[in-house]
This record gives sequence, structure tokens and C-alpha cells, in this order.
Amino acid sequence: DDAWRIEDALAFQVGGVNCAHLVTTRFPEIALQFAHDGSTVVHELSEDEGMSLLARLAPEVVASKPGEVRSLVGAVGGLPLALTLVGRYLWSHFYKDQPYRLSA
Repeated sequence: DDAWRIEDALAFQVGGVNCAHLVTTRFPEIALQFAHDGSTVVHELSEDEGMSLLARLAPEVVASKPGEVRSLVGAVGGLPLALTLVGRYLWSHFYKDQPYRLSA
């Protein structure tokens, strides 16, 4: 969630007319003020959808620690961006031979 106030969103609006801007916020009014021609709502994922996303990003971790991973899905509220970041973190630490760090 980049923008909690419209001023936060406007700080990201740099560049020329050919630039695209992507701002995430939980507040529809900020999205509407920032993107006058429309915004896209990204809904939270269900627990099963979150597990499926993490299984694509870090399959070995999900297979070896499904209970802990399911707790992570709940801890981030099913937010797709948060789950993507978590999944990439889990994958990177699994493949760096640091599985002990995943237990903490």
C-alpha cells in the first residue's frame, strides 16, 4: 500500500506524458483522485487462492511446511502483493540453502 493520503500518491506521479504510474492504496477515494480515468480493484485472495499463489512461487516450501504457509496467508490478509513478496522471499531463502531461516 503505497498511498495512505492523496499527497502520497501524487509524490509518485513523476515523468512525462508517456510514463505510466502504478500506485496501490486501500482507499478508493485516493485511487479515483489519482487515476481520473479509472482504477482497478484487486481483491484479497481466499486462503486456498493464497496457498495456490505461494505454491507457484515457492512450491518446495509449501509442500514441506503447509501449515506455516497457511498461517502466512492469513497473517497478510490474503493481499496478493504481500503474498507475492512473501513467496519470493521464501523461494530465495529456500534456494540459498537457508531453510533454517524459514522456521523462525
